[in-house]
Amino acid sequence: MTMWEAPPLPSLLATLSDPTLPVGMRMRATYYLRQVYDNYVKNHPDVIREELDGENVYGTATATMSTTTSAASRNITKRDGEKEDSNAASNICNRNSSDIANDYEKDDGAETDLSWTVLHALTTALSNIHHGCLLRHEFAYVLGQLRDVRSVQSLERTLLNVHDDTMVRHESAEALGAIGSISCLPTLQKVAKEDASIEVGQTCLLALEFIRWKEKKKRGGVKSDYATMSEQKEEEEEEEEIVVCACMLPPYSSVDPAPPHPKHVSLSSHEIGTILRDVNAPLFERFRAMFSLRNRGGEDCVKELGNALVMDESSALLRHEVAYVLGQMQHPHSVEYLACSLERSNEHRMVRHESAEALGAIEERWGECESILRKFLEDEDDVVRESCVVALDAADYWGYNNQVVDDGDDADDLENEDESKSDGEKQLDPVVGDVFEKGEQRHVNFSLHKAQSNGKANTSTMMLRPEGVLHNHFNIAAS
Repeated sequence: MTMWEAPPLPSLLATLSDPTLPVGMRMRATYYLRQVYDNYVKNHPDVIREELDGENVYGTATATMSTTTSAASRNITKRDGEKEDSNAASNICNRNSSDIANDYEKDDGAETDLSWTVLHALTTALSNIHHGCLLRHEFAYVLGQLRDVRSVQSLERTLLNVHDDTMVRHESAEALGAIGSISCLPTLQKVAKEDASIEVGQTCLLALEFIRWKEKKKRGGVKSDYATMSEQKEEEEEEEEIVVCACMLPPYSSVDPAPPHPKHVSLSSHEIGTILRDVNAPLFERFRAMFSLRNRGGEDCVKELGNALVMDESSALLRHEVAYVLGQMQHPHSVEYLACSLERSNEHRMVRHESAEALGAIEERWGECESILRKFLEDEDDVVRESCVVALDAADYWGYNNQVVDDGDDADDLENEDESKSDGEKQLDPVVGDVFEKGEQRHVNFSLHKAQSNGKANTSTMMLRPEGVLHNHFNIAAS
């Protein structure tokens, strides 16, 4: 097995079902499972893309598909409009990942719906609080990126749990917006109106606006019947579909919570940045400005985004998304802004977390970024602390020109120092499933397992990587 082949599915499921394993190991399993899902739905005619509420999303399987979890486990709409037995589906969903893995290994002639297997593993992990907030919010993020309507119920349940962590609930709401099903509207409206958490409420408002925007676009600019927000200036504008500048061409494969705006084509980067930092502007419009700056790229746009990250006091949600965007851009001039954000102990944990992971993506100034990240490996906030570990692990493979250096003090050791073995002793990685010599393949890590087949990378600095594969976790798409 090469480093680019997905490990055996039972190993991945077992890893994700064990919250005692190191955070990086479970993160790797998560993105390998995403790879399994993507490969399956792209290569199987049995799982099709259908029109749902005017938006193409995964979620329908043909009646001829035989799955180990049975048709009832899917709880999705049949072609004739009838629903599967929800009680049977509930019983199936109570099974753990190990049971599913055992079914997968059975050779009974039936073909397994791997898309459902992956969804079940991720939704089950999302509901397990022992995975911690960082991992659970990542599970929700991946579910949103998959855009499969079968995960809506689990995401709604997490969002509606007011006792759950803000980061996890926020990511669940954002995932619902990414999926874009009209069925999500009542839940999003309820939480946006009633929830005490500002960040969660704002996320729901954004998700509602995004779904509303897609509905309006689908109807050719006509006001959607599903509009639930107060009238805004955008409602009176016609958004032309002509793509005339880089701001309209997203170079990333991520499903974002807001689209860039066509009117930004004629604006300078500073003017777009002014919209981003305008506390009186609707949050959805500020997010649109953010993604216009990201798509345009360059040092000037990084400066506008960075200023928003360190100067804004109106929305932790906005600042955390700015940090994520800077991580996608990987521009060396963003280091000072991200470091300032991470170093603020009074900043919201979701902002500091995203700043830490973004620092781990900036290769050109890795020495500085590594020093910054190591300062916070003992941070009192577990999400920040784990994010630094993950960021160091993500950068470990491509930092220092990809040289494999066994100095006994890298991110792998940070997670496994209590279980470290002698240099000559072989180790078994429960995720990869391969026995390897310490120091030989230790860089098969989180960043690689987050790789997307439609990503891009600097092939001149890569080692043992296929051309065009992402080397970080920010969904950078092919140029």
